[in-house]
Amino acid sequence: MIHFFETLKINMASDIKITVVTPGYVHSEMTQKAANDVLNSIIGHIFYDTDACAKAIVKGACRGRKYMMVPAWYTPGTYITFRCPEMIESILHKMLRNRS
Repeated sequence: MIHFFETLKINMASDIKITVVTPGYVHSEMTQKAANDVLNSIIGHIFYDTDACAKAIVKGACRGRKYMMVPAWYTPGTYITFRCPEMIESILHKMLRNRS
């Protein structure tokens, strides 16, 4: 999807600004439905408030940011996940085994 928006930025006039936002775990109806899910029990404590997320996105877009990851502390985890997926998988497996 990000490549689509990159192309859109190139093809649009310079007066149109595009901010690519990749939100982290945000409280929503969808995440509430997953309340009993194993994944939610592992990451449930790091869900971000919906209003705070929306305010951060608007603030970043008004400042002209081209890319945003909300919340900002989510950024390093995403890079680690993309760079070292085996490490993340191993950690999650150990966490799940310890829960049983």
